[in-house]
Amino acid sequence: MTQRLKTDRLQTHPVLDRLGGLLLTVFTAIYASQIPAIADGGQLQTGSLTPASVPSAIALFLGVVSLWLVFKPSPVATKTYPGGWLRAATRLLLSAVGMLLFSLLIKPAGFVFASWAFLASAFYLLGRQEGTPVNALHSLLLAGAITGVLWVLMALLLGAALPAWPAALDS
Repeated sequence: MTQRLKTDRLQTHPVLDRLGGLLLTVFTAIYASQIPAIADGGQLQTGSLTPASVPSAIALFLGVVSLWLVFKPSPVATKTYPGGWLRAATRLLLSAVGMLLFSLLIKPAGFVFASWAFLASAFYLLGRQEGTPVNALHSLLLAGAITGVLWVLMALLLGAALPAWPAALDS
């Protein structure tokens, strides 16, 4: 009986982890500086759950993750990212462009479409590995499910004022 060797395809090069962590740190700092504008037009309220609570929690989580990526202990890289560091850096850059497009499209296109498009493309892009194609339908379905859960959580349960659809569809 032949035993197959298990390979860890998720291990990336430590330099890419640090670069991703630095980019995420910059993104988090910009996001955190915009919390007053995000939360009720700059008028922060006091209390246990305010319009700034969720953005603050997101900023805190992103800050911890980004700092962990920058400062985590780095084992000696014995394996490289499938396809090389250039492919990994390209995927990271495309993901950052996707985040930027999401932030630009959320108001004109609505939360549902912008979130669904961003998540589907990110799942497809980041899920691709050399020799293992990602099913685009799975990415679309998973993104749709997560977008639906986020919409229910944010708009219906927490009462966040998110534009669900493009403004042209609301009339």
